[in-house]
Amino acid sequence: MNLTNEQRAHDYAICVLHEARKEKSAALDESGDEDTIVDMFDLYLDIYNRSLEKLNKMSK
Repeated sequence: MNLTNEQRAHDYAICVLHEARKEKSAALDESGDEDTIVDMFDLYLDIYNRSLEKLNKMSK
C-alpha cells in the first residue's frame, strides 16, 4: 500500500502534535503570557502544511 504525501504529512502532524503543543505552551509560560491558549488545530495545520511542502519537494 502506497501512501500519498498528504497522508504522510497528516500522520507526521498527528505524531508530533502533542510534543509541539508542550513546547509552545512552555514558551508562552516562559514569556509570561499565561492568557494565550494554544490552538491545536492551527498548530496541526502548520505542521501538516510544512511537512507536506517538504515531502513534495523530496518527491520531485
